[in-house]
Amino acid sequence: MGFAICARVILQGLAKGYPLRGAVEVGVATDVFRHEVYGPALIEASRIEQEEAHSMRVVIGRGLRGLLNEAVAPPVAGVVPVMEQHFARRAMSMLVTDTDDALALDFLGQTVRAGIDERMFIEAATQAHRVLMSAKQLWRDDNPRIADKYRSALAYFATRGHMTLSGEWTPHLLRDDKPWFAAPR
Repeated sequence: MGFAICARVILQGLAKGYPLRGAVEVGVATDVFRHEVYGPALIEASRIEQEEAHSMRVVIGRGLRGLLNEAVAPPVAGVVPVMEQHFARRAMSMLVTDTDDALALDFLGQTVRAGIDERMFIEAATQAHRVLMSAKQLWRDDNPRIADKYRSALAYFATRGHMTLSGEWTPHLLRDDKPWFAAPR
């Protein structure tokens, strides 16, 4: 559920003109005050977001990657391990290993799409694609880092769907396992 919500925030933010990036990690942390978490897990998530996300994507940290891989392994007998495996497989189906070997949230992927009203998803993806295309002026400016981020996001959209002649973004019906991210130059 958490990945699905995160995917919606990324897509809706981009559709409204707010390109977002982030990271998710697990580890030691403490809830000092209501809604305030501190500790090594937060520091690592912040580092991943700054150093590895690069573009409009959410990168999954090594700790969470390891936890998910462990949970999808053949379970020992019992109801709890089977449930853990089920939820871990569902979470993994919302992720894609990218060209830079980062595990990232596949916010246009089939599993995420299945949990959202199709019409709303298409409208948000279409608007997000338009936002990316309207940012082409940035590509001609003297900021190659920003240009690379937008190119990378457009490359991701191209692996997941296409714009129709009517100007609507339509998802591909193929499997969602292509990596998409191009590391900045």
